Amino acid sequence: MKKTFAIVIALALACLTLSSISRPAKADVTSIEWLKPLWEDVEGADITYLSGSTWKLKIDVYNNANNGTYNLDAKIYRISVCFDYNKFYNTTVDVTIKYGKSYIFIVEGVADVSVLSNLFTHTYMVYVEYEGL
Repeated sequence: MKKTFAIVIALALACLTLSSISRPAKADVTSIEWLKPLWEDVEGADITYLSGSTWKLKIDVYNNANNGTYNLDAKIYRISVCFDYNKFYNTTVDVTIKYGKSYIFIVEGVADVSVLSNLFTHTYMVYVEYEGL
């Protein structure tokens, strides 16, 4: 029993040590801007596009990836925008951002009031898929 307890404690300490050493790579979305909407309120909270028109979202991604020892470049694979009605708009990319640098991506889709009602404000999330190099 004492031997099993000692092995469990040793494994737990090893896991704690390893988890504190490895830090995930990180790329941050620093700004998001809707491009050329039909209408935008003063605070930018409500954006309107004409049904059937193309909406565009400018997404600025900053690379501050670090593994705890070295600064890393970030290889971006995909930028996704997910609206509150579970519709994803994906842009597949193959871009490497050097550490400390930013890159601007454009994601676009077609505004369709039959899918996305214009009677209330919707929410959305932006996802960035990447790997530290």
